[in-house]
Amino acid sequence: MDHKTNPVGNNIYASLYCVPSEVLKNNEYIEQVMRGAARVEGFKIVGGVRREFTPHGLTICFIISESHIIGHTYPEYGYMDLNLSTCRGPDSGEKALEYILKKIKHKKEIVTRFKSIKDINLLESNVRE
Repeated sequence: MDHKTNPVGNNIYASLYCVPSEVLKNNEYIEQVMRGAARVEGFKIVGGVRREFTPHGLTICFIISESHIIGHTYPEYGYMDLNLSTCRGPDSGEKALEYILKKIKHKKEIVTRFKSIKDINLLESNVRE
């Protein structure tokens, strides 16, 4: 499925807390969940990088035709960090996030969304020049 780039994108940052260590140490499961998230959103994975750390931990990045999905695990802290960035539209990535939140057991999450806007004059935050 091909998607035309929309001038408005969605950037989602999520922190998952109190994730069982055994879940975060299962790198194959984490990769499977991230691939599943791309699939349910209809993203096309065009590349990726996976880096495992010793004694444990994983950074995985999927380049999608619309931007990227990145995950970092910290099993020693029961923590996972996510970044989903898309340029398909203002709500793009939400299904992928919900999929990950359902598949990765956790007790607390903090999610921040930033909508990319083409016209700088529409920004409501502080802009420095």
